[in-house]
Amino acid sequence: MAAIFSKLLTKSDIVHSKLTVPASALPYFMGILQERHYADLPAIDWTGQVWHFRFYTRPDDIHRRPVFTIGWPQFVRARGLGEGDKVSFFENQDGDGGLQYKILVHRPLQRFSLSGEPIIRDGDFNEQASIALPDPAASAPFRLFI
Repeated sequence: MAAIFSKLLTKSDIVHSKLTVPASALPYFMGILQERHYADLPAIDWTGQVWHFRFYTRPDDIHRRPVFTIGWPQFVRARGLGEGDKVSFFENQDGDGGLQYKILVHRPLQRFSLSGEPIIRDGDFNEQASIALPDPAASAPFRLFI
């Protein structure tokens, strides 16, 4: 399975009806465009569901700016994507010699909190972490700052 592109999603990718595809991925799609400026791509996600995306470029040869349009908003809503999630798109040869596309989403680790304060778990410490211990004379409840 060959990676075509990976991208951290921006607010624009989430709220607008398109995913801006890195221009470096354009050569992977040139064969399926066949002299057109769009192509419909079925892609399988990690659950096995098939999604139908339209890969679109501007018709001029100078600034092609590839995007996924049709199908992208439905994928965002159905999978609960957000800013900072990472999308990876792959191509794979199936058993019949044809191409199969796969899309995966990687989410950043979520930090846990209790009443707005971080909960420290084993392995969460790093060299830059510091803990402020409360002043015993203060009447405020114990607070942990990272």
